[in-house]
Amino acid sequence: MKIKVILCVCWLFALTSGFAQIPRSPNSVNSSGHKEGAWTILFNDNWKEVENLDSARYYRKITFLDGKPSGMVRDYYLSGKIQWEGKLKSADTTVYDDGLFTWYYENGNYQTRSYYLNGKRNGEYKRYYASGRIMVSGFMKNGHLDSLNAIYYSTGKPASEMLFHQDTLWNVYFMHDPLGNPLPAGDFKNGTGYHIWYDLEGKKQSEGKFVNGIKEGKWKEYDTTGSWWDRNYSHGIASGRSMGWYANGNKMGQHLWIEGKKDGFWIDWFENGEKSSEGEFKDGVKEGLWKEYDSTGSWWERNYIKGNVEGKTVGWYSIGKKKGEHLWVNGKKEGLWIDWFENGKKSAEGEYKNGKKEGLWKEYDTTGGWWESNFVNGKINGTSTGWDSNGKKRGEHLRVNGKKEGFWTYWFDNGKVSSMGEYKNGDKEGLWKEYDKSGGWWEGNFIGGKADGVWTGWFENGNKNGEHLWVNGKKEGPWVFWFENGEISAQGDYKTGLKEGLWQEYDTTGGWWEGNYKQGKRVGKWTGWYEAGKKKAENNWVDGKKEGKAARWFVNGKPLSAGKFKNGLRDGFWKEYDELGGWWEGNYRKGKSQGLWINRFPDGKEASEGEFLDDKKEGTWKVYGEDGGWMEGMYSKGKREGKWVGWYSKENKKCEYSYVGGRMEGSSITWYMNGKTASEGAFKNDLKNGLWKEFDSFGNRAEGEYAYGKSEGKWTIYSVAGTIVEVINYLNGIRVM
Repeated sequence: MKIKVILCVCWLFALTSGFAQIPRSPNSVNSSGHKEGAWTILFNDNWKEVENLDSARYYRKITFLDGKPSGMVRDYYLSGKIQWEGKLKSADTTVYDDGLFTWYYENGNYQTRSYYLNGKRNGEYKRYYASGRIMVSGFMKNGHLDSLNAIYYSTGKPASEMLFHQDTLWNVYFMHDPLGNPLPAGDFKNGTGYHIWYDLEGKKQSEGKFVNGIKEGKWKEYDTTGSWWDRNYSHGIASGRSMGWYANGNKMGQHLWIEGKKDGFWIDWFENGEKSSEGEFKDGVKEGLWKEYDSTGSWWERNYIKGNVEGKTVGWYSIGKKKGEHLWVNGKKEGLWIDWFENGKKSAEGEYKNGKKEGLWKEYDTTGGWWESNFVNGKINGTSTGWDSNGKKRGEHLRVNGKKEGFWTYWFDNGKVSSMGEYKNGDKEGLWKEYDKSGGWWEGNFIGGKADGVWTGWFENGNKNGEHLWVNGKKEGPWVFWFENGEISAQGDYKTGLKEGLWQEYDTTGGWWEGNYKQGKRVGKWTGWYEAGKKKAENNWVDGKKEGKAARWFVNGKPLSAGKFKNGLRDGFWKEYDELGGWWEGNYRKGKSQGLWINRFPDGKEASEGEFLDDKKEGTWKVYGEDGGWMEGMYSKGKREGKWVGWYSKENKKCEYSYVGGRMEGSSITWYMNGKTASEGAFKNDLKNGLWKEFDSFGNRAEGEYAYGKSEGKWTIYSVAGTIVEVINYLNGIRVM
């Protein structure tokens, strides 16, 4: 059989410049036009075959025999690490041969392992965490979950055990939180009943009723932030009105579903209560006028026909000024497009043709400068010219078929150079200088778009910032950083781009941390020191996260805090001290204060006590004074709420305040220790407002108005007998004649 060799010259060139780690193959076809022998094929993020390496995310090594795959096929990340392996019946990635198929994380650990028979998953099925620990273990039958499935947390602890039948949940045998405690799962049995789902952090994911394994009636569906949707299901299909809510209680969205399809008027909101979008759906796709907002309050008005944007769209800033004018034809960008900054000046203008930029485009910056570029089929081609706001030429950049070429200079908005150097075939090549806004810079070489060799950094004052080695785009060997005053800021070793071994990392006060890295992550014991050499802190790290006992000290050697970390977060009992020797004590769970916390004075007496919920004070709190008095009242979501009362002693009241959302609001009264009134009036937004009466300890009284915390207008001073002693006038808190 005769074989013709077909080579893509530009493709081979790319393999030898910047992607040398990708193996080359003949990529031949036989006399029948079928692929033959060893091939290397490139794929993008969506597993679409591409010829351009710039678009590639993966590559495949495959052998063909008269157009059909032969033997084991393997896919790789661009790093050269394996991504998948198995056998194919055809070049189509979805037609699997019988046998075991394995997917991998880029770190080399398994991602998924599954057996196929007759093109469908059959037999044992396993999914893994990137750490290598098992996530899911079960069995498939003709492509469906059809067995007992065990699910595990990333720690390795069991999360749940469930029985599936033809992809339908049938029975739940147990559900545990990450600590191993049982979780309520509902009364679900044999595919019917109320069930609660949890995610792989033990957080509630959804809850509602199943009938024969199918969702029915009202369901709540949560996301990881604590927000949720209230939805209705009929025979497993979303139907009727659904409402979404943020964790803070604000409305997230209001939607209509008809037989599983979006329909009618839909409206969504940002968490702050501002709209994010509103418009109509028809038969599952957008139809008619839509308003689509961003978080700044700006919005676009777009017209949709069968889900595609059609016609003229106009964008507006929140202040009412025009943001842009665009044209869409059959869902594709077309014709003249113009955009403006909020100050009314243009930010960009040019033509689209069939969804891609075409011809001359001008793109402006906020200083009034701009670049002129020519686009061909969506890619810049030829020389782009930059101008400053005065019309003075800023620079020229060359692109060939969208790829950068020749000497380039970049600038900050203030007109200063940010970087400069050569491009070759779209990659940085040779000497480059890269500046920061303070005037410092780094200089070194690129080879095939990757930093290579020694790079040196300088501060504006001429002092060295750092001296570093790069090998094929990765940090390597001993690295040293300096502060601008010439003192070392950090030093240690890199290995294949990651910190490795002993590192010392300094702060501007002269203190430092020291400990070890392994593959870029902190491990083992790390110790912090003050400038004087006194110990500042001590903690333990496992795989880049704090774990186990931790302690911190003030510079005088007294304790600052002590407790434990779990998976990088404070967990369990902690003590946290102030410089005077007082302290807080209580428990953390997953990095947040939870349950009873007590604050103590240096002598051990209580200063305050109450409950925390997710790092916020909640419920009844008592705050004590060193004189033996105290205040008590309620917190809600970390803010004082309702009536707070202060006491000199059990039967001797000191004050009464009202709070709304953490601020004093409404009536207030205070008393002297002898029970006589000291003051009475009202607060507004934490400030005295309106009529107030203020008494001295003898019973003399001042009476007048406050306006937002400042005395205003006429104030009258009365004696104990009630006679007028003095009249004083105030303007904005200042006494006037």
